[in-house]
Amino acid sequence: MNIYEWSCMNLYDLFTFSPHPIIIISRHLKEWVVKDINASFQLFTAYTKEDLIDRSISILSHSAPFSQVLTSLASLKEQQDNTMECEISSRFGRCLYVSLQLIRVYSEDDSLYALILNDITEKKWIEQLILERKVEASLLLSAEGVISSISRYYSPVRFNVSRMEEGSIADFILHREKFKIYRFFNTMRKSKLEAELSFTLTLFGDEFTSRVIAKPFYRTDGQLKGYAIVFLKLDLIDPLEDPSYKLRLLMTEKNISVTHLAQTTDISLTTISKIRNGKIKKPQRLTADLIAGELGVVPGEIWSCFR
Repeated sequence: MNIYEWSCMNLYDLFTFSPHPIIIISRHLKEWVVKDINASFQLFTAYTKEDLIDRSISILSHSAPFSQVLTSLASLKEQQDNTMECEISSRFGRCLYVSLQLIRVYSEDDSLYALILNDITEKKWIEQLILERKVEASLLLSAEGVISSISRYYSPVRFNVSRMEEGSIADFILHREKFKIYRFFNTMRKSKLEAELSFTLTLFGDEFTSRVIAKPFYRTDGQLKGYAIVFLKLDLIDPLEDPSYKLRLLMTEKNISVTHLAQTTDISLTTISKIRNGKIKKPQRLTADLIAGELGVVPGEIWSCFR
């Protein structure tokens, strides 16, 4: 947004109803003073107007002096990239990572500016993981399970990102994996700590073996904001090499149910189900012989490890 766009918009509506935290500040010599804050800023930082108005903006400083950051932003020309990243403190001392955009407000007071904040706390967490480990992709997820953004890194996968954004994460999870995913998110939400999980992801007909690290993020008022998810592994599964796929295909072709296969082989229904769903990748040799024999094939035709 440039100065012209800012001046042409209804400033009151933008300031009042913006989902982004906004501070109206005034510059006096080398000091920046808070003149107003919107509701989004109050929700984001837990500061009230009484806490900040007519006070130095340095109260928000976390590490580097905030006034110096703003002075640097103000010196940039409008046609340049006039955004900067920094850390600020919430009312309770919590570190918040933000990107800042400073825009002059045309008014009788030429020293009046609007400072627009964009929360990048999740982004910074993802960037730190990228420095420490090889990351295939990442996504941000709302508290309701809606995908808000996706980024791909070292190994682009074959899917259209735009078709996933604004969709539900549940649409890309296999039915047999949904309880495990639900339990994973529920545990993570209660602990408020990052956690790691391996599962099978389905993307527009293809299945991927994936391993992720996820972390919940919370608003200052304690409400769940959403999740950041980083994919450490995202490997396309070749159906012809997947034993569970080949087993399901053979069972369908021969019209043999899980119950029937369990009865004729004397293998427990639970074990058959786990092998069929891919939870057991390599069954015991006797188990493989019994299942393959009932389906009229040799074990190596289903499990490559027995060739």
